[in-house]
Amino acid sequence: MPRGRSLSGRSGCALRDQGGGCYRTSRSGRDEARYRPGVSSPVETDVENGVVCVPSTPFASALVLSGSSGRSDVERARLLARHGVAALALRYFGGIGQPSGLCEIPLETFYTAVDTLAQIHPRVVLIGVSKGAEAALSVAATDSRVSLVVAIAPRL
Repeated sequence: MPRGRSLSGRSGCALRDQGGGCYRTSRSGRDEARYRPGVSSPVETDVENGVVCVPSTPFASALVLSGSSGRSDVERARLLARHGVAALALRYFGGIGQPSGLCEIPLETFYTAVDTLAQIHPRVVLIGVSKGAEAALSVAATDSRVSLVVAIAPRL
């Protein structure tokens, strides 16, 4: 959702994206951060070639893969963590010790990330956009620890 945009519901409340997550606007006009019940502010840690966001009690873990831009999708990882999912936004090329371009990325790059996430919670989900979706599907086809794949606009 573009920054500053809102979706209105029938109840007269709206969900607005403030660039850092969704906020509920009540009839009184107050904004309240939307966290999953029982989830406190997630802890965010920089790791080599990525960022891990871990809530107080995760109910799943997710590997977040962006497309051909080469960036790590930290905002999506933060959003997932606010809703109880431990998330690792991984930069899988163009980083330290990685291929400079999006070509012949070793699957071991992703297996290492899945190892990290499986230690946090055994239910591992892969979320990929564009080329990241292609990578997520390839990893899930070869790693039995992956429970679910969300492939957004994969190029097959």
